[in-house]
Amino acid sequence: MKKTISLNDFIAFCSGNYRKITLTRREWAYISETRKIWEDLAAKQQVYGFNTGIGPFFKEYIPPELQAEFQRNMLLRHAAGVGEFLSDEEARGMMFLLINMLRRGYSCISRETLERLIDIFNSNIVPIPGMRIPEHGSVGASGDLAPQAHLARFLVAIGYCELKPGEALALLNGTHFMTSLLARTVYCSDVLAKTADVAAALTILALKGNLEALDSRLHALRLHPEQSRAARNIKRLFGEADFSAQALQDGYSLRCTAQVHGPVNEAIDQARRVVEREINSITCNPVLIADEIIHGGNFHGQILAMQADFLAIALATLANISERRIDRLLNGQLSGLPQFLSQCPGLDSGLMIAQYTAADLCAENKILSHPASVDSIPLAAGQEDFVSMGAGAVRKARKVCSNAAKVLAIELLCAVRALDLLNFSGPEEFPLTRIYKTIKSHNITGNGVTLSEQIQATVKLVEYGIVAQDAERAVEKSRRHI
Repeated sequence: MKKTISLNDFIAFCSGNYRKITLTRREWAYISETRKIWEDLAAKQQVYGFNTGIGPFFKEYIPPELQAEFQRNMLLRHAAGVGEFLSDEEARGMMFLLINMLRRGYSCISRETLERLIDIFNSNIVPIPGMRIPEHGSVGASGDLAPQAHLARFLVAIGYCELKPGEALALLNGTHFMTSLLARTVYCSDVLAKTADVAAALTILALKGNLEALDSRLHALRLHPEQSRAARNIKRLFGEADFSAQALQDGYSLRCTAQVHGPVNEAIDQARRVVEREINSITCNPVLIADEIIHGGNFHGQILAMQADFLAIALATLANISERRIDRLLNGQLSGLPQFLSQCPGLDSGLMIAQYTAADLCAENKILSHPASVDSIPLAAGQEDFVSMGAGAVRKARKVCSNAAKVLAIELLCAVRALDLLNFSGPEEFPLTRIYKTIKSHNITGNGVTLSEQIQATVKLVEYGIVAQDAERAVEKSRRHI
């Protein structure tokens, strides 16, 4: 297993590839060594969560004969989550992050317990049926206590092992719920950002937008590299095709696409940097450093909460400008195309109501973009007097990401319908031709087919990264042709 785990590594471990976790002899030896140090220190002094109570009960001594009951009680009393269950990938992500932290030897985990965790992960039986992880219960401060307890309690419940003193707290502390959800959201956001460039390009093509707005010399004058990158990404989708503009200056949703997509990309990149640092961080409490037990608060999720809030704002913006491009495609007065892209105006309302769906999604995103990280509700009798609400922030970002994917799918559907009405038949070397054909090939048609079914089919192309990947391949093929 690598010393440093990237976001792509994390996704590979937790998704369908099912990589196995393996530790070196040196790592196993160090874990056994550090566990012995914890036990020796706890024999001489009070150690939080090892031989003392937790939270406001930290002054209460737990004698050796009650340790087994204490460990069991800690898991059962902290497993207080409610609500919808995490996906299999999100649950595997939590376990992977827990193992990745424990293998570093800063917590009091024993070799035997960590071996059981790794065996379970490698056997791909997470989550165990009947022991799934509810998404509500964490305030993102003392780690993700409730979700972690739901993840860890089956170790005792189904007899995998009997926890030793201090191990329950080692399993409960950490930002693994927040990090798992945010990591997947960042990964999906990157796919959406690439897809948004494709959707914008198809809309500009259908509306005969002015490509001067994508001129690299223009964007070089404004010293934001992500803006230039967005303009370059959109422009390259047009390849070397001869393209004549319809208007001298387009509406902002076309003309300023790069100026909007650029900062969205920057927010995603920043979230990626933060989440990759967190994947490789030690977020338990207390920790063993140079044979000394240090008590602190690395489990506090403020940095994740703030990044999740900012990411939600960025993705909501991506959806908002997409909805405005949808409006320009459907508004016959702006596009010069049949109203609502109807093939039989009056008899058929075309894609009019698809915009209603996009508007509904965008409106929900605006509500969800209210930051969670500025809130705090004091808990644990004042012991936890400032919490991050990071769990709520990442749940919101995840939902905004899902909504944005659907809005982009609607724009793609509208842009393709507009090109149909224009009898579009671009040359094979034209990147947008291939993308157009890909979306068309997955479109559901026929009598009785609803707009919902057409939208959902396109949503899959977005969420599975098919549109973004096809665009990359089309650009590469165009370059080879040149």
